[in-house]
Order: sequence, then structure tokens, then C-alpha cells
Amino acid sequence: MGSRILLCIRWGGVIGATQFGKEFGSGWKTLEDGTTIHALSSSDKSTGTALGTAGIMIGCMIAPFINERYGRRISFVSLGVIGVIGTLIQACSTIKHSYWTLIGGKIIVNISVGIASAVTGLYQAECAPRRIRGALVNFYTVVQNFGTFLGNVVMFGVHLRTDSLVWMLPIGLQFIFPAVIAMGSMFLPESPRWLVQKGKLDEAHHSLRRLRGPNADDADLAAEVEEIRVADQHEKESTKGVSFLQIFRGSDLRRTLIAIGLQCLQQAQGISFMNNYLNTTLLNLGFENTYELLVVLYACKLIISFVGFYLPDRVGRRPLVLLGSTVMLFSMLTVGGVASVTNSKPSGPRGRLTLGAVFMWILIYSFTWSPMPWTIASEVSSNRLRGKTLASAAWSGFGVGLISNLVVPYIQDTVTEICKSVLLLLLRTELKGRSLEDLDELFYNKVPTRKFSAYQMKPATKEKDEDEKEHSEHV
Repeated sequence: MGSRILLCIRWGGVIGATQFGKEFGSGWKTLEDGTTIHALSSSDKSTGTALGTAGIMIGCMIAPFINERYGRRISFVSLGVIGVIGTLIQACSTIKHSYWTLIGGKIIVNISVGIASAVTGLYQAECAPRRIRGALVNFYTVVQNFGTFLGNVVMFGVHLRTDSLVWMLPIGLQFIFPAVIAMGSMFLPESPRWLVQKGKLDEAHHSLRRLRGPNADDADLAAEVEEIRVADQHEKESTKGVSFLQIFRGSDLRRTLIAIGLQCLQQAQGISFMNNYLNTTLLNLGFENTYELLVVLYACKLIISFVGFYLPDRVGRRPLVLLGSTVMLFSMLTVGGVASVTNSKPSGPRGRLTLGAVFMWILIYSFTWSPMPWTIASEVSSNRLRGKTLASAAWSGFGVGLISNLVVPYIQDTVTEICKSVLLLLLRTELKGRSLEDLDELFYNKVPTRKFSAYQMKPATKEKDEDEKEHSEHV
């Protein structure tokens, strides 16, 4: 997570810096005074960005094996170590100004980002009390938004320099966060659900004590551990002898489609484009002082993302993502329409309208489609397959992000917003106020989406265990 809070915006800002292009670019650019200088070619930009996304996908692929074998805490340590190694390789690129050494380091750093994507929401969902689960998972988004703001502040301070500090300062800052994560994660309580899966009930009780505080009642903690144990036992019976493909079978298929669908649509709407190319896009549209604009924009985004601590558990997940889809649709229609009628050179009122639409898109995204796909994917997955489902969803989403970095964004974004609304109406369930074990029962019993909120849960009794056993025989 520490790598991610600087990575995307640092890259998006650096590739727009003139000095970076002069030192690392393979193309040429003619300045206003007629001088020709080296600059990043379109191929340099797209390949560098796409390979970074490929690194995230690799991280998503290896994350389940670390998660399930060694636990959530070791996963955090490993991503921190990998992030430090990748940052060191990036720093070495300045010795001979090797663009591909820089990209190689970027790929390794992004592997740590992929692991973070697959483990952070998983850990938060498994450790959080149900009443504030949505708020806590939103903290991941707030930290990312802080990173984007910090990255833009750094780039604002160095983008006019004519030395290697333009890229070395952002790279140097990347050392801090992975190192803190690698060392600090050793003191985190392990996920109680992972401990129960490994048969370590006493350690799970101790972990819950650390998570719930010293004043938590022992009887309540014991009941929570027992609830997790019963759900885990059912999961073992249901998935015994099955492979990774179980996520696409039975009631798990519906869960996987929801998780993957939301992650893919989050990326397909163009957030990778916004992160990596917003600076250069604003320059191409004729805006000046783009670094100042980005600092203001991401300061606003950071502030408004705190709304996510309140709204998910207050109004629910589904209304938020529907609101986000609607507003973002009209924002992209506005940007695309103005760019079309002005030949991509808006000025005056039209320029302000375009900038306002971009601001609106990003601000609405910050508390709707930024945190919600991660929150929902971590909640909707079954306990036994949560790591695999999250990793598959993240991998699929970043795969779409890889494609979205290489295609025209305006048409894609508009179509995506419409697809998002349709998917939400057909598949999205309301998860507010339900425990992870409650959600297991809802999906196993194939409760229709519209009846989730009204469904009455069965008590965790012997009768329930017998019902679950009978269900597992039919899976």
C-alpha cells in the first residue's frame, strides 16, 4: 500500500516533466522557440504505463499463495520488501539514464501494489466489526488519495528543475512507505479468520482481543470465534477436494461475477487513464499551470474521500455506486462533447466547463467507485475462497486497466458508465449491516438480490449445520 500511494501520480507527473523527457525519451519535440529536444514518444509512455500495470497483475496472481500459506501479516511484509527492491532498481536507472531499467523497477514496485490490492481489503474485511466494515475498508482509499495529493505536491515543486531531482525525489520518497510497512506489519494482529482456518482457535481469540480492545466481553469474543469456526467448517465441507476453479462453481459463481464485474468496470471507466495521463491530457487541451491544477484537484479529492467513512454504512453500498455511475456518465459526456466541438482546444467558458466536468468526475469517484468495488469484493466473497476471489477480481480489473491505458478514453468511459448501471441493477446486492458469515448463508441459500435486506438469518444451531451439510453434498 505504501508503494501505491505515490506510484501512479508520480509516474503521471514525471512523464509530463520536460527534463525527464530530455533524459529518458526516445522521441523528439519541437519547442515554441524552434528548438528540438528529446522527449518521451507515445510508445515510451504507453509501454511504460502498460508494463507497470502488468506488474500489478503479477502481484495479484502470487498474492493468494502468500495469503493462504503464510497469512495476511506476512503478505504485508513481503509487499514492503518487494517495494523497496523495486524502488532501488528505479533509483539505479539514473546512473546511465536507462528508461528500461526504470521501467523494470516500476514493474517490481507494481508487483507489491498487486499484492497490496489483493490483501489489504481482505485483511480489513476479516478484522473489522460488521457495523463499521465499510468505513474501515474506505481507509485504503483515503491513504491512496493522500498519496496522490503528496505525489502532486512533490511534482509541483520539482517539475521546472533541469536536473535529476525531477525523478529522483519522487523515487526516493517511495523508499519510506514500503520500509515502514515491512517493519510495522510484524506488529499487526493476524486475521482471526485465517487463524481459525489453520485450526488456531486460541490465537484467533487472542487476535480478536487485540482487535476489539481490552474491554471486549470474553463471551462475545468466544461467540464470534465459534461463528467463524462454524462457517469455516461449512466452507471446508463445501470446497473439499476442489480446485481454484471453485470460485466459478455453484453459489460462488455469483459472488465471483459481482467481484470481478465491479473491479473490471472500475478500471474500464478510465481511472488508470486519469491517474497516468491527466497531466498530459490537460496540457493537450490547452490548459496552463497543470501541476497547480492537479494539486488543487487532489487536495479536494482527499478531503471528500473522508465522506466514505460515513456513507457506506449509513446509506448502503448500492445507492453510492448508482449515484457515482450517473454523475460520472454525464461528466464524461460533457468532456467528450466539448472536446469534439472545440477540436480538443476548449477555451473561455467551454474550457472552464471541461475542467469542471473533470473535477466532478474525480471527486464523485473518490467516495463511490474508488472504495466501493474493494469493499464489496472483500465482503461478497465466501470465507474459504476470499483470497482467491479477491485476487482474481483484482487481476481482472487491472487487466482491463492495461487495455484502457491504450485506447481512446472518452467513448470508452461513456459506454462503461451505462454498463455499470445495468450490472448494478442485475447483480449488485446490499451488504450493509451483514456479517461475513451472514453473507455466506444468503448466497448458499440463493436469496434473490432484492430480498437480501429483508431476509431473516437462521440461528447457528445443529439444524443449520445439518442444512449446510446437505447443501455441500449437492455442490
